[in-house]
Amino acid sequence: MEWLTAHNISFSNELRKPELLELVQMHKEKVSFTYVEIAKQYSHEVFYTPPYYCELQPIEGIWTVVKGEIARSGLHSNLLSIQNTLLNAFKNKINSKVILKL
Repeated sequence: MEWLTAHNISFSNELRKPELLELVQMHKEKVSFTYVEIAKQYSHEVFYTPPYYCELQPIEGIWTVVKGEIARSGLHSNLLSIQNTLLNAFKNKINSKVILKL
């Protein structure tokens, strides 16, 4: 109610919370993200996957492959060793075939 009043949007005091939220949704400014604008410039469309469904998030499959490589490589003496293993896993195990499969 405060937001609607602050934006000079009239409403009835009899409205319930879902109706008030619908009014806010109708009047609030739409935020355009830069990556969506860039995609439009190149005639691409951005599709979103549902949140909290890791099996639908391609990056999760990539992390599975990379983390598996790190786990198989054994103990690491320091963070630099882990970083090198991580970079090598990305370079050697993640390719277009793996990405298309995901």
